[in-house]
Amino acid sequence: MLWLASASTGKEPPVSEEDCRVFFFQAGEMTAHPAGGAGQGDYFLLEKTPFDASLTIPIVWLRAVIFPSRTRGWSEKELLSKAGKGQELLLVPAKRGFDRIPGFIFRFSAEGVHFAPGEEQEARLFPWKKVAAVLRGPDPEEPPPPLGKEFDTRLDFPRGGHFLVKVLGVDSRGVHVRLPWGEEPHCPWENLRGLLPPEKDRLFLSMVRPLKVEEVPFLGPGKPFLFRWKADRSCTGGPLLAGGRRWPLGLGVHSRTRLTFALGGKWSRFFTLAAVDDSALSLPVRGDAALRIYADGKVLWERKSLQGGEGPVAVGPLDVSGAKELTLEVDFGRSLHLGDRVDWILPVLFR
Repeated sequence: MLWLASASTGKEPPVSEEDCRVFFFQAGEMTAHPAGGAGQGDYFLLEKTPFDASLTIPIVWLRAVIFPSRTRGWSEKELLSKAGKGQELLLVPAKRGFDRIPGFIFRFSAEGVHFAPGEEQEARLFPWKKVAAVLRGPDPEEPPPPLGKEFDTRLDFPRGGHFLVKVLGVDSRGVHVRLPWGEEPHCPWENLRGLLPPEKDRLFLSMVRPLKVEEVPFLGPGKPFLFRWKADRSCTGGPLLAGGRRWPLGLGVHSRTRLTFALGGKWSRFFTLAAVDDSALSLPVRGDAALRIYADGKVLWERKSLQGGEGPVAVGPLDVSGAKELTLEVDFGRSLHLGDRVDWILPVLFR
């Protein structure tokens, strides 16, 4: 496998007021700046993208434009779920949360989004500085074209975004790619956090949904579980940080969590790195968790004490031949539940 990863120990680049998170149907997401529109409202323009050129995106591929600085307290998943099939929504910051305005996008411009609320026939200009999010639900009448099988390489970007592309070539400056709608930009190496080329003989667990999730708070059932599991992020929602570096793929969990994945007897080996996330190093208690890996209920590997500051520990390859299920468990350790922010880094199955 090929990995490109930054050795930076710093935090993610700060999010400015103008930064937006752009979500695409099927293809991924990225951080960029809105630059307007083109055609008869058929295209959305982005600048300051991870690529070395602005992008011209057909609206049919656009799922959402979200400004993180204006949506604090709301997860991206919650916001994306607000637009149902065939719906277009504008979220405008209000004293308490947002004003939710259904309607229709007429076009984008450098000044903002031209949007017709409700049944109105005339579009109004909503300046970018007054917009929290623009959301589009799947349109049954005009869905994006199917994502071709050739778009099989995943690029991971520094701010948590990722995108599926077809790689056209690699040079000393970066990667030349084709995007699903035909554009062929170049992505400089410095704008890449990771690159995952296609291979049919492996599967990263952060790319699939668990068969079963068990999250038990230290104070017992019925009490709130503060840090739920996350894919490709730490359990706190930040980047995966361990051993002084950032990692593009993994599972962020907190004690006590059991994640069970269906194997169906199709895989032969499992490998992962395990670490307490570096974000715990600033806590009064750095974490001390017990870790176990099971195949069909049988313990394959156990670490009774994994502590903050140790850095990633290599686990495996473990033999999972013929197993129907694989379970990753993070249990309370000697420091109870305090600081138990555990990362399963690059958890991967091999045939």
